Amino acid sequence: MAQLEVYFDGSVEGNPGPGWIGVLVLLDGQAVEEITEPIGRTTSNAAEYRALIRAVEAALKLAPDAVTFYSDSQLVVNQVQGRFACRSPHLQRLLARAQELLDQLPSWELVQVPRERNLAHPLAQGPRDRPWKRFYVTLTPEEVARIKALARARGLKPDELVREWIREALDSADSVGAGGGR
Repeated sequence: MAQLEVYFDGSVEGNPGPGWIGVLVLLDGQAVEEITEPIGRTTSNAAEYRALIRAVEAALKLAPDAVTFYSDSQLVVNQVQGRFACRSPHLQRLLARAQELLDQLPSWELVQVPRERNLAHPLAQGPRDRPWKRFYVTLTPEEVARIKALARARGLKPDELVREWIREALDSADSVGAGGGR
């Protein structure tokens, strides 16, 4: 099988508070599954574990030879890898479930990444009451590479560049009367 990469993240409004998980499954760099799920009232660490469990479940459906999981949670990565002890009873149960699922995979790796490189982070935010709305656009790998290169040349993150383009397009439409205001 090709390279399977799975990004996961959990988030909470307040701690504890209403939680969401996000999982992005990539096969050879192409998204094959996106998961955004509410998980009820929880803690931030429990949300991260619930996201890992959901990520492993999603990976298992694809019967991969190997999986690389990515998380921005230092706690989860280090506890799963046995570097940090897990003393909290409710996290111990989640850790045990995650390890039980991971044991079903032929080979796996868990890598900690900075939050800004965790592709599942936006998915874990859920459709919360925010002053903005989310929408998704499917891009070819070539389009993504061009946007990344243009953003890098301007010293921006790709999402910042795209937001700038959208603002400019809306402002242009408003100035010619086609947008009708926002």
